[in-house]
Amino acid sequence: MNEEGESIFNEIAGENILPDEILHRKDIANELEEILKKLPPHYRAILLLHYKEDFSLHEIAEILGEPYNTIKSRHQRGLGKLKKIVLF
Repeated sequence: MNEEGESIFNEIAGENILPDEILHRKDIANELEEILKKLPPHYRAILLLHYKEDFSLHEIAEILGEPYNTIKSRHQRGLGKLKKIVLF
């Protein structure tokens, strides 16, 4: 999430932007994609479903057939791992 509380994926997919901004956003999207590849699949799936596809954690639990508390824990752990990758 950015400072305004919006998903970073929304920033990447904007309309009416200048060509240099398109390239910059594409670079950011590529970097984010590479970072996400470093996460275990069960964390990556939850983060993508939540932040890119805008599913709630309850909806993700239903989609993946997992208990809500499991999804909630994996979401928090996934964010923690993502932060460690980005900061180090």
